[in-house]
Amino acid sequence: MRSNTVPHCCTKSMLKMVTQKYKKRADTDLLVLRYYYRDYTKLLNVLDDLNECFGASNLISLSYSLISTVITFVVYLKNSRCDSDFQVTLDSFYILAFLQDKSIFCFLIAKLIKQEVENSSAILYELHAENNSSDVQEQVEILSIQFIHRNGEFNACGFYKIDFSFLLSMISSVITYIIIIIQFESAVTSIVEKYDLNQTILF
Repeated sequence: MRSNTVPHCCTKSMLKMVTQKYKKRADTDLLVLRYYYRDYTKLLNVLDDLNECFGASNLISLSYSLISTVITFVVYLKNSRCDSDFQVTLDSFYILAFLQDKSIFCFLIAKLIKQEVENSSAILYELHAENNSSDVQEQVEILSIQFIHRNGEFNACGFYKIDFSFLLSMISSVITYIIIIIQFESAVTSIVEKYDLNQTILF
């Protein structure tokens, strides 16, 4: 009668195969994580270099574009409305809305890096839950800390981050300032006209 028990040597061999399989998987995961950490660090260093090169110019160009666009729009609406004023307005608004090619390129890189970080967070969570290797766990923790403290942002000298939502907020700010200035100017004009009318009636 055949015994249903597995010989000790077979059991030991099977356990050894399973151990080697999981060790191989752990080594593969660790290698992938290290490559990922290296490439992610390089991308962040490139982004830091871009911030250092273009941050000041973006801060100046954005501030100039915001102020000049508001002033030119108000002057155009108030005075002659000539074609030259309108062209200056369009040029300023173009700079404000789209910045420059280098700026778009820079914050697109930042956006792509941030998206990859968000996608990778789920993978890191699964690795942390499934892989019990201490080396893998340590590498996952290092990457997680890196994601938290260096999430990849393109900014203007650290004053504010530059992305599509920021551009939209700048455009809405310009429109808001123009409306406020026009309403304030209309109110002042109305008060002055009433004052002149009262003075005329008195005399």
